[in-house]
Amino acid sequence: MINGSAARNLPSCNGDKDVTNENGTNVVANKDGAKRRASSSAGNGQDETIKGKKDSGVDMSRDRKGKPAGNEVSQYPLYKPSNLAIDAPAAYISDMPFKGVRSTLINALNVWLHVPAPAVKTITSVVTKLHNASLILDDLEDNSPLRRGLPSAHIIFGQAQSINSANFMFVRAVQEVAQGLGPRALTAVLEELENLYLGQSWDLYWKFNLTCPTEAEYVNMIDHKTGGMFRMLLRVMRAETTAAIPAGVDFERLTLLFGRFFQIRDDYMNFGDYAAQKGLCEDLDEGKFSYPIIYCLANSPEYRGHILGIFRQRPTAATVTPSPLSRETKAHLVACLAKSGAFDKTLGCLRDVEHELVLEIDRLERLTGEPNPMLRFCLAKLSVKGIAPLG
Repeated sequence: MINGSAARNLPSCNGDKDVTNENGTNVVANKDGAKRRASSSAGNGQDETIKGKKDSGVDMSRDRKGKPAGNEVSQYPLYKPSNLAIDAPAAYISDMPFKGVRSTLINALNVWLHVPAPAVKTITSVVTKLHNASLILDDLEDNSPLRRGLPSAHIIFGQAQSINSANFMFVRAVQEVAQGLGPRALTAVLEELENLYLGQSWDLYWKFNLTCPTEAEYVNMIDHKTGGMFRMLLRVMRAETTAAIPAGVDFERLTLLFGRFFQIRDDYMNFGDYAAQKGLCEDLDEGKFSYPIIYCLANSPEYRGHILGIFRQRPTAATVTPSPLSRETKAHLVACLAKSGAFDKTLGCLRDVEHELVLEIDRLERLTGEPNPMLRFCLAKLSVKGIAPLG
């Protein structure tokens, strides 16, 4: 029988000697005389700590100071991140100078539709969000480095972040309709968004495949892409109106003509910017089949090789950084369009559509019995009557 004193001085199985110091702490002396704390003592202390935690009901996943033990990832709380990054491209676009045609048109149509003020505010906010989102995506899909003479959003914030921001604005807009307007308004927004994407698909298809559409095909594309936004705001307003619309009064032709006039005018003014500012003419940089280009290719085959030859060399992928056409190349293309009569044809078309818009406003004023000076003012701001012919 070995007593306690003898047991404390027995050698360990690995050659170390198990001894007790003057404080009663169990230590191990190795062959060289160095001492270390005995592992059995540490183990006994750990067992006691665990046993104490079990007995006291303390969460074993945390240490004595209450901090998470081991991996802390599982302990982080869930919280909503800042909108700073996702809002930045959208905020940049919204700060650019714009004509404000859509918001003006909403207020002008409300002279006849009498939509309550809170709904008008929501509709204006929704249309603005959708319009800004479409501009970001348009610049990306058209591989355009500029928007109204300023760097496009994707040039500053990158393609991925710009796409994410635009998609987020679409979600926000639809959410705003669902929360603030009725189900008919939501249906109108979703259906016209579908039309907008359909129209854009053909615009992109023609450019990528270097296929020139007919005039009728181009106008149909406008009716869905550009006209879709005008038609959307009209349909949403009609869904929210509290007034009785007189029988036979419809506003569809008004928005149809407005969309066509707005887009073809934009096509024409793009070349006007070239004449005035010596070198923008962004549609040529993009290789876009705009209304003057379509007319020239259809009616002046002698210039077909000039235009398509230059367009064929333009990058069609957004991953390729585009370089603007030289001033000399643009001047040559503008000269081809002028000689073909494309500018005269485009300006004549715009004058005809503007006249049709005036007649349509006259008709609606008679049927509703309400004059609409705001709508006439909106059209006057876009009028081509004072625009000098190009070429």
